[in-house]
Amino acid sequence: MKSKNPITLIIIVVLLAAVSLMIKNNNRQPASSLDSGVDIGLKQNKIFLMGGGERPNPSTIVASSDGYTWQTLSSSTLFPARISQSVLSFNNNLYVFGGYGYNNGSYNFNDVWQSANGKDWMQILIHAPWGKRSGNGAVVFQNKLWMIGGETYNVAGSTFYNDMWSSENGKVWKKEKNNAPWNARSVGAMTVFNNKIWLIGGGSYVLNSEGQYDFTFYHDVWSFDGSTWTQEVIQTPWSASGPSGLFVLGDTMYVIVDDGFHSNMSVWSSPNGKDWSIIKDNPEFPNYNFTSFVFDNKMWIAGGSSNETPYGGVWSSSDGASILQPAIAESLPPGVFASLAGLVTAGALVARVLAQTEATPEVADASPEK
Repeated sequence: MKSKNPITLIIIVVLLAAVSLMIKNNNRQPASSLDSGVDIGLKQNKIFLMGGGERPNPSTIVASSDGYTWQTLSSSTLFPARISQSVLSFNNNLYVFGGYGYNNGSYNFNDVWQSANGKDWMQILIHAPWGKRSGNGAVVFQNKLWMIGGETYNVAGSTFYNDMWSSENGKVWKKEKNNAPWNARSVGAMTVFNNKIWLIGGGSYVLNSEGQYDFTFYHDVWSFDGSTWTQEVIQTPWSASGPSGLFVLGDTMYVIVDDGFHSNMSVWSSPNGKDWSIIKDNPEFPNYNFTSFVFDNKMWIAGGSSNETPYGGVWSSSDGASILQPAIAESLPPGVFASLAGLVTAGALVARVLAQTEATPEVADASPEK
């Protein structure tokens, strides 16, 4: 299929749409920009939302203790603006690493930042050994930070990975595997469930002879027990392109899938990661390209876009079927999620095109790719 022209309890949900098809795109941004651009950290019973591209203030971080009332945080030492970064809560700190920024050029990051309160940030590593990348999976597993897969974006052709790295402190990283058995990719969605890391979907692309991008997407499900990867599902049952949100609530895993712009959206659940059942078709919430997380024994989605315009609503659900009653519509601070506009679609692919984000870095690791 081809089309012209051309988003954590932590547990970060790094998300790329996934489907087995080939499409063309002339105006390509990195595949890793298929997430919401705003990442979640949960710490001290608070939600932290951060990151994004087209915001008027790329340094904004917001926090909430209930999902209804939001506080805007500020920091004079905030990391450079970016999307598709990893955000994890670990050992009473928040960690931000990697990601992609855009400002009259491409910037891939491999820096690591740490914060005890979500407001004041310290750079603890300028150059991580896993190289500059975005669109990777990131989880806390076996009392370590994990960075898995992803891509290094380059307009002439990106590099995709299926390696695995872990760290006990965010400063020292160990390569656990050079090549996992799944195809190198920007990761669709990743979480921890039943004492395993789970990967769902993802994709990659190549620049063809016509100067256009051909995309390959995956509908697979893999699990990792700490030593071995197992392919649990070869072809997922949903027809939509891939995961927009991935949740673990109780003893069940849930996924929201769609084709972009709220098209062909549905909610699925699984008790084991292998057997999936649809529990809701065409859910009521209007937004897409949202951020998703679990908090206060509920599944939440926040921000994104609706009808191609920024959306500041927050929705929650306790079972995925009585779907997502609005927590408070438009409850997020004005302008915080303006970055989530600017979506374009190409077939089943949703790609947010970043505008200039004042992302010119001011730290040692912030130089553009040569």
